[in-house]
Amino acid sequence: CFLAVISIAWIAACDTLNDLKTDVTIEVGSPISIDAFFENVPEGAVFLSDVSGINTNEPGVYQLKIGCGNKSADVILRIEDHMPPTGEAIPQTVYLNWKMPEAQDCIANLFDFSGVALVEYKDGTPVFTEGGEYSVPVVVTDVYGNSAEISIPFTVINDTPPPVISGLHELELEGNPDQLDYLEGITVTDDY
Repeated sequence: CFLAVISIAWIAACDTLNDLKTDVTIEVGSPISIDAFFENVPEGAVFLSDVSGINTNEPGVYQLKIGCGNKSADVILRIEDHMPPTGEAIPQTVYLNWKMPEAQDCIANLFDFSGVALVEYKDGTPVFTEGGEYSVPVVVTDVYGNSAEISIPFTVINDTPPPVISGLHELELEGNPDQLDYLEGITVTDDY
């Protein structure tokens, strides 16, 4: 008789799906948990659908079935990407009048679950008018439009003194011109 009372109490406790959320969104990369579908998870609530094959590292929409006791319900699981990409700044050293590197060449270890769609300078390709230390923002955007801004340290060198060439002299050709060393005695120095 005692066992019958316990069984009836368990069925009664699990015979309700009143607190069930029928449409749940989780962040990509998060585990699937029965807790996400209830305010207060009733004892014995389980997935009736096999969730082990769902790759939570990819956005998607899934129809699942949840059961508790003799009740079951269909629910929707949405896996969405709301997290911006991540990456690390690669410090840049450039000369004042050089072509600037592409924005994607300024970021290392780019990562996003849904894939990086765009890497661009926030304010367009930088143009420097004098040497110095600068911080240049690069915006990284994934395929769902989530963006992150990464500041890239730029060292800009204003190299105005020309190279110094010394040891120039006239050459006198005797014999085979292929054996002549045109750079003999020549040195070139430059501060950069």
